[in-house]
Amino acid sequence: MNSYIKTHLNKDFLSSIVVFLVALPLCMGIAIASGVPPVFGLISGIIGGIIVGTFSGSPLQVSGPAAGLAVMVFEAINKFGIEVLAPLGIFVGLFQVTIYVFKLADYFKAITPSLVKGLLGGIGALILISQFYVAVDGKPIGNGLENIMGLPNLFSDLFSRESGNLSAFFVAIATLLSIPLWQKFGGKLSKIIPGPLFAVFVATGLGVGLDLKLRFINIPKNILSELNFISAESFSIIGPSFFATAFAMAMVATAETLLSVKAVDQMTGTTSDYNKEIRAQGLGNFVAGIFGALPITGVIVRSSANVESGAKTRGSAIIHGFWLIVMVFIFGEVLKFVPNSTLAGILIFTGIKLLDVKSIPGLIKKSKSEAVVYFVTMGLIVCVDLLTGVVAGFICSVALIARRSKELNLEKVESGEKEIKFTFKGQASFLQIPKISKALHGLTHRSVTIDLKNLNYLDWAVEEQLNSWKDIQSQRGMNVSIVR
Repeated sequence: MNSYIKTHLNKDFLSSIVVFLVALPLCMGIAIASGVPPVFGLISGIIGGIIVGTFSGSPLQVSGPAAGLAVMVFEAINKFGIEVLAPLGIFVGLFQVTIYVFKLADYFKAITPSLVKGLLGGIGALILISQFYVAVDGKPIGNGLENIMGLPNLFSDLFSRESGNLSAFFVAIATLLSIPLWQKFGGKLSKIIPGPLFAVFVATGLGVGLDLKLRFINIPKNILSELNFISAESFSIIGPSFFATAFAMAMVATAETLLSVKAVDQMTGTTSDYNKEIRAQGLGNFVAGIFGALPITGVIVRSSANVESGAKTRGSAIIHGFWLIVMVFIFGEVLKFVPNSTLAGILIFTGIKLLDVKSIPGLIKKSKSEAVVYFVTMGLIVCVDLLTGVVAGFICSVALIARRSKELNLEKVESGEKEIKFTFKGQASFLQIPKISKALHGLTHRSVTIDLKNLNYLDWAVEEQLNSWKDIQSQRGMNVSIVR
């Protein structure tokens, strides 16, 4: 403990403040997008920081409510009622602990990137569309397709002042524009005050200063009394339909978490323990279920802020959870000055980033098959529902690969303890990623050569996995060359 205080506490403490400032508006905004009061998202942020942070297998990752699950939670609440959050969190937690017990987390690396990108793109589109309604102090009218069809009427009525709140829309647009402008022109201050928080300051100032008629965040005086704690009634909704929803959410939460872990490893040059991280996520989701709060995943926005601000250990994530406790239970009255439309503006910005339109031409150029998986997944998520999109995307990815032989042979030749060469022969698809990861894990050689010249097929997922592994090992001083 004394060595930690001397070497890392100062940096972790300062990083925790930055992460807290990033997490605060996002936790509230994601809660609203999920169809629950903001305090539900804040409680999940606290659990993600303290519980998940304590047991994490990826010490610099930060967990909490994620935009990637907001649409699924919204649909589940519409179908089963808010009581679904308790059994949902417990089911997701048990699912993830089971993955840890059987050491299955590495197999989630085999999910093709185009499926994950299609998932995130579809979720981004749904968030973007639904938050236009919240931006005018209204509510989404239905599923993704219904919300799309309703947009023309929403805007025509808004500007004819027949319905909607033009002041709220003005505040949402101001929020949306403030984030990129602050990130570009904020200078050194933008490193201290994150874009979303700066946007909250701007929008709150506009709302209060101009005395606009807006809906503001409602934080109850007795917060714990407002939560949906687990009870016997919570399990009355359990049935086949519930299990289908819960299983889909558990799969998405796990995949999104491990995607974030992979990104953190690339940023830091470290190798996280995927199974240990899933155990931590499972414990966090189980506790979130007891409180009836939102499900939790690893979140790349908060994690990248943690890394960039200089965090050294899991202490930063844990401390940020305590900052959220202080804000919720001591300074909760301050949050009542924040307009709902401000959070909608932040989520519209988040939806645009998740959609990532700029990457689509590169995806099409890279692989037509991967592009098909991407568009099938995203299109069905937006037009039907998330579960249908994910299942169809997975089936599509497997069907496309099933057209080819899946045999992959790895030949290993060692030259003492300093050099090793792997020769890949046959077909390298995403289904072989666990096999490849196992072969490359724990190497201590100074020089590693990966020869891909004898492959008949190399898909994007394997190529990305190898490039990621090369970057991480190179940062550790290993000489890695990939021969194509």
